[in-house]
Amino acid sequence: MNRSSNYSTSYKKNKTSGFRKFSQNHKGRKILKRRRKKGRKIL
Repeated sequence: MNRSSNYSTSYKKNKTSGFRKFSQNHKGRKILKRRRKKGRKIL
């Protein structure tokens, strides 16, 4: 709960920077998930 509240306040303060950080994290998570899935399939 604390993390969500802090994230919302920071996001409101800096919408552009917050959006960029969120997009970068989202892309990174997608890549990690894809790599993990490929690794599991190979294993």
